[in-house]
Amino acid sequence: AVVRRLNPESMQRVATYVQTHLADRIPVASLAKEARLSPSHFNVLFKATMDMTCEQYILRTRLVRAKALIETGTYTVGQVAHMTGFADHSHLTVRFTRFFGASPRSFLPAIRTA
Repeated sequence: AVVRRLNPESMQRVATYVQTHLADRIPVASLAKEARLSPSHFNVLFKATMDMTCEQYILRTRLVRAKALIETGTYTVGQVAHMTGFADHSHLTVRFTRFFGASPRSFLPAIRTA
C-alpha cells in the first residue's frame, strides 16, 4: 500500500500559515485550504507526513515559539501567552510544563549583574 503524504510545497505553505497566525485561532479548514485539499483529506495526509495530528503540530509550534520568546527575557509569560495563541498565562504554563518538563519561568534568562 502506498502511503500518500503532503508534498513539500503544501507543507511549507501550511507551516508558514501556522507561524504567521500563532496568535490566532487556526482552524484545520484554513490549513487544508493552504494545502488545496479538503479538511478530511488534509488531516489524513498531514498525519502521514508529520506523524502527528494537525492540532498537535500547532500546539508544538506554539510552545516552541513561546519558549524562544521567554528565553529572550523581553516579554512576560502573559504577553508570550497572548502572542502564541494561548488563552492566558496559566493555560500556557500548564501546556508548557507538560511539554518541556519545566515551567516557563525556568527558561527566563538569569538577571545579569555587572
